[in-house]
Amino acid sequence: MTRKFDIEVMRPVLPDADALTPYLQQIDQTGWYANRGPLTKELEQRLADHFGVERHRLVTTSSCTSGLQMAYLTARRPGARYILTPSWTFAAAPLAAMAAGLTPFFLDVDPESQQLTPEIAKTALHRLGAETVAAVSPVSPQGAPVDLDGWAAFQAETGCRVVHDAAAAFISVQASGIVSCVSLHATKLLPAGEGGFVLCPDVATREEIKVRSNFGFDDSRESQLVSANAKISEYHAAIGLAAMDQLPDRRGRLMQLARRMNEMVSALPGVSLPEGFGAPWCGTTAVIRFDAPVARDCAAHLARQGIETRFWWARGCHRQPAFADCPRDDLAMTERLAESTLGLPFHAALSEADLGRIGGALEGFLAARRRAA
Repeated sequence: MTRKFDIEVMRPVLPDADALTPYLQQIDQTGWYANRGPLTKELEQRLADHFGVERHRLVTTSSCTSGLQMAYLTARRPGARYILTPSWTFAAAPLAAMAAGLTPFFLDVDPESQQLTPEIAKTALHRLGAETVAAVSPVSPQGAPVDLDGWAAFQAETGCRVVHDAAAAFISVQASGIVSCVSLHATKLLPAGEGGFVLCPDVATREEIKVRSNFGFDDSRESQLVSANAKISEYHAAIGLAAMDQLPDRRGRLMQLARRMNEMVSALPGVSLPEGFGAPWCGTTAVIRFDAPVARDCAAHLARQGIETRFWWARGCHRQPAFADCPRDDLAMTERLAESTLGLPFHAALSEADLGRIGGALEGFLAARRRAA
């Protein structure tokens, strides 16, 4: 197949066959392929150790989206209808809410952090009525850290549960007083091909999410709760474990690349990366922000030079047909971000020469824009 772009926006890097073989041999030996086998339990233990929590506060799922769905079902209040979520996010969170029988209510985000904040959510909660809101779901944009203490305080004050969509936030997320759902998709820092995990504030929450992810079965063959089949397979756990073996090198390479990307972008006028990108955090995307709504012009300019870009969150969820009937607040900042942010190539295979081409193309676009002005 001929590559359309010289520099691709994303290139997943998963453990190779040699790294996987010892774990696949374990599957052959045990004959255990699904239903929370020994590799799944080992992956949960290693993830728990990584985040400094007991294993009984962490549970794996078949994807981050299914983890969100199970967490929403666990968090919802009887009779409540809405999940408060930003429109400035990937489609997974509102789709998970709908799969849980709830309605996404789209809120705008803070202009600086691009995040839903406790203050924005509190205003919406008071206006809608707390009894109508099942849960609030802040998002880590591009893997950025969120105010975990602030959200825990919001949860304690309002009684409304918080489910953190931390899909891209493997580096920045921490165990806290709220639920956080993290992705193990092939494009993420720790890839299992497909999968996810949920960091829980307590054992009871973890146990309910675990039951809901297994048809509602709890030591019986009778479904006890509204649920689904959301378990990770032993094969995906094998990939996750092989990726854990390589995690220090993976993280180090990506952080180094993020620092170089930050240095490059910081030297250009009128464009920036999120605060803290490269130090102390990064995700697996590099999304720049212009000081004007010129992202689509820039994408066309870079494409002509063989550089792929992507609008990772399109124009916001509220503009997508699946969510056309969902209620929403005024989304002026979301609309602005949709026209002023752009995802650059960012993956472990990028070379110094690639970074130079990307920087030169950006510099050329910005210079042309200044001349036109």
